[in-house]
Amino acid sequence: MKFLLFMLALVFSVFVQAEIITKESPLPHQLIVNTVQNYKQRTINYLSSVQALADNAERELKANKNIRPSTEYSIHDITFTFAKYLPSWVYPESLWKEDTITRRKHIAKVLRSSPLISRPRYTAIRDEVAGWAQTSGDALTDHFANITVELDSLLTSTMDLVETSTDAELMDSLFMTAGYVTLERAINKFIIDCNQQFGATLGQVNSDFDRIVSLSGELRIPLESIRLDAIERTKYIHDKMFNADIADRLRYLGHHIQSQLQNLSRKIKDNQDNQELSKEFRKYTAESLLLEIQDVESVYALLKKSKTFVDRVWNNAKNELVQSPFKINYWIDVVDEVKEAAKELVRHLLKSKKRHHQKHRHCSFYN
Repeated sequence: MKFLLFMLALVFSVFVQAEIITKESPLPHQLIVNTVQNYKQRTINYLSSVQALADNAERELKANKNIRPSTEYSIHDITFTFAKYLPSWVYPESLWKEDTITRRKHIAKVLRSSPLISRPRYTAIRDEVAGWAQTSGDALTDHFANITVELDSLLTSTMDLVETSTDAELMDSLFMTAGYVTLERAINKFIIDCNQQFGATLGQVNSDFDRIVSLSGELRIPLESIRLDAIERTKYIHDKMFNADIADRLRYLGHHIQSQLQNLSRKIKDNQDNQELSKEFRKYTAESLLLEIQDVESVYALLKKSKTFVDRVWNNAKNELVQSPFKINYWIDVVDEVKEAAKELVRHLLKSKKRHHQKHRHCSFYN
C-alpha cells in the first residue's frame, strides 16, 4: 500500500511539474516532453533498483534456508573499537597479542570449525585483510621509493650550492650566508616531510584495517596481532634506517658544508694578494665537499634495503593469512588440528564411559 501511494504521488508530481513549466514560461513543447520523459526514466530506474533488492533478498533467503545470518561479533570488536581512543595502558597488548604460530592456527581453526552459515563471511574478511596487507606493503614501499627521488633532488641542489659557493666569480659572503640558510631549511624540510608522509601512510593503513575488521568476531584477536606486528616492524625499520641514520647524516652534511665554506671565506680574505693560493683553496674545498656529498649518496643503498625489508614484512603478514597446501606450515597446522580432535574425541569417550559405569552402578545398587 505504501509503495502504491508513493507511485501515485510520484506520477502526480510529474504532471504538476509539467503544468508549472507550461504556465511559468512559454517553453517549446519538446522541452516539456523531455522533462516528462526524464521523470518517467527516473521512475523506471527506481523500480528496477527495488526489483534488484528484492531478488537479492530472495536469493539470500533461499541460500540460507529462509534464515538470514546474523552479524557475528565478539566482545573484542567492541573493546578494540573504543581502545584506540584510550591510552595504551588501558588495554595493553600483553593481554591479547598472539604470536605468529598461535594466530596462524587460530585463523585456520576459525575458518574450518565455524558454522557453515558463518564460514563465507569469515573467509571474505580473511581475504580482504590479505588484500589489505598487499596494498599496505605497496603503499609503504612506494613511500621509500619517493624518499629516494626527493633525496636525489636535495643532493643535486647541495652540489649546485657547493660549486657556486667555490666559484671565483660567483663567490660572495652574502650569497654564501643565504645559501647556508637555504640548505639548512631544505634538509629540515626534507626530514619533516618524509616523517609526515610516513605517518600519513601508516594512518591510512590503520584506517583501512579498522574498516575491514570492525565486525570480525572470532578472527579479531589474530588479525589485530598481525596488524600490530607489521606496523611495529615497519616503524622500527623507518626509525632505524631513516631517523637514526639518513637524517643524522644529512644534518651533519649541512653543518659540515657551512663550516668548510666559512673556513674557505676566511682563508681567501687572509690571502687576498695571492690569487693562485686562493684558487687552490677553492679547488680543494670544492673537491672535498663534493666527495662528502657523494659519500652521503651511499644512503641510496640503505633506502633500497629499507624498501626490501618493509616489503618482506608485509608479504609475511599476507602469507600468515592465506595458507597454501604447498607450504609446510599448512600441513603442520592440519596435523596439529587432527591431534587435537583425536584428544578431544578420547576425552569425550572416556567421559561417556565413566557416566555409563556410574549409571550402571547406580542401577545395580537399587536392584
